[in-house]
Amino acid sequence: MSAQKYLRQMLLCVIGLSLSFVSLAASEISIPPEASGQVGDPISDRWLKRLEEQLWPTPKCLPNCFNVANLQVTANGNSGRLVLEVHVQPGVYLLPLPFAPSWALRSIKLNGQAAAVRMDAEGRLHAKVSAGVHQLEMEGLLLDTQWNLSLPSPAYAVRVGALEGWEVQKLNLPASSLNLTRRVAAQQQDSSVGRQADFPLFARLTRTIKIAESGWTVHNVLERLSPAGFAKSVEISLLPDERPLTPGM
Repeated sequence: MSAQKYLRQMLLCVIGLSLSFVSLAASEISIPPEASGQVGDPISDRWLKRLEEQLWPTPKCLPNCFNVANLQVTANGNSGRLVLEVHVQPGVYLLPLPFAPSWALRSIKLNGQAAAVRMDAEGRLHAKVSAGVHQLEMEGLLLDTQWNLSLPSPAYAVRVGALEGWEVQKLNLPASSLNLTRRVAAQQQDSSVGRQADFPLFARLTRTIKIAESGWTVHNVLERLSPAGFAKSVEISLLPDERPLTPGM
């Protein structure tokens, strides 16, 4: 059996177990004819997609499922912080979070508590929410001279708090993005050594685990987030029973 068929059967088992713990009327979940068959029969992508749409339907409020009523931004040296007041409509379960490529998040809180966060296939973060008014707090390290924020929904009110070493570019309301620039001394702008001294090394490790009948493999990708400059060494902890397969390591 190929690894693809094996994983598809595992997905079907997970769906089956989920349905066994949820009481659903026959009218709510319709099983297409191609879904019936014996264990081991191929599972069509069309059926999996149809079942996914029934279990997790697209919110009817799109594209106005949530809005950012207020946004407060502060920046201090290498630290940037956002506080958002978000109004969420019923039927929404995942809230897209503000994104900036040079912002390494250290804390995400929803109503004062650590937020339940997931990452989509494109690397964008979403927080699990319910309907109502929520306060979202995000704090992270600023890794470059530009902090270009993309907001999930235009902010109708923006408050600029304390900015130490940063300045906000032209701002129009409602704002779908926010751009800040680090104030760098003139003598440092032409000196790569002086510029690198302001930024410690930050990197992101992405692990992709592939499971097959014969075992499992892990593909590790290490990406440098801080500006390019001096070479640095980074130690990576292995998973239990993980052994390097790359030659020379």
